Amino acid sequence: LDPSGAPRPLPRTHAGGGTDSFATLAEAVSRDVRPRTILYELRRLGIVRVDGEQVRLLVHGFVPAAGFEARAFYFGESLHDHLATGANNLEAAAPPMLERSVYYDELSPASVAKLAARSEELGMQLLTTINREGMALEAADPPRPGERQRIRLGVFFHSAPVAPPTTAVAPPPSASPRSET
Repeated sequence: LDPSGAPRPLPRTHAGGGTDSFATLAEAVSRDVRPRTILYELRRLGIVRVDGEQVRLLVHGFVPAAGFEARAFYFGESLHDHLATGANNLEAAAPPMLERSVYYDELSPASVAKLAARSEELGMQLLTTINREGMALEAADPPRPGERQRIRLGVFFHSAPVAPPTTAVAPPPSASPRSET
């Protein structure tokens, strides 16, 4: 990354003695597949561009563009974890997990577009920060046998037209006040 946190171009190979290169990065991720094969596939998918000896990242994240099965797999994984978080919070058997959202229903299409763009910007900042910290923690603090855990942090944005009300909807029951003892 460059000083501002954006992906910087990398030399294709370690020729020239530097330690930062696409080949070094690819080898750190997988020893089973050669860097040239990974680079070919990333180019084919439109994820990177090669300018001479420089490899430039073109996207901020990977979402399978084709193949319903691949998209359905990632959707199912994310949906499972979101539902498990909600179930944990409903059961109140453990400390609540992070699950927050905001909701507005008096917005114009232009306002929704502004909030969508801002959500994309801030969401990517959050995800790249947690990704960077997660990689560092995996390297610096490996779990002992039998203590391996996983996390998933997701961000989504949904908008839709507001349907006119057809029936009155009862408000949710109010929470009873807690007494302090």
